Amino acid sequence: RRQNLLYKNIINHLYQISNYVVNMQKALIVYGTKTGTAAVTAYAGIVAWAGLIVPHIARIVFGAETRSTVPASIVLGSMFMAVCDTLARSLFPIELPLGIVTALAGAASFTVLLVFIPIKVERG
Repeated sequence: RRQNLLYKNIINHLYQISNYVVNMQKALIVYGTKTGTAAVTAYAGIVAWAGLIVPHIARIVFGAETRSTVPASIVLGSMFMAVCDTLARSLFPIELPLGIVTALAGAASFTVLLVFIPIKVERG
């Protein structure tokens, strides 16, 4: 009976240690993700419209299934950013910030989505 209590104490201690390690790994992953996102945003500028518009377009074109929408969002987002960057560098005699071009393209796309794409609500 005393051995069982010792084994239970050891198992509880090992569980606490493993839980601590998992929580540290989660914290490091979140910290690394935040730091990377902050560094990229500081370097490239804010391009929020890409994250708002591109997934909606991908969902309309490829359907609502996540297995196809996520890769399509990645590909369409990179294409959208490449086109906006090319326009920002070559449209005017001065180089426009990328955020301005993505805001213009995103606002136009968002308006088209709101006006011309019907909203379907399913209740079940």
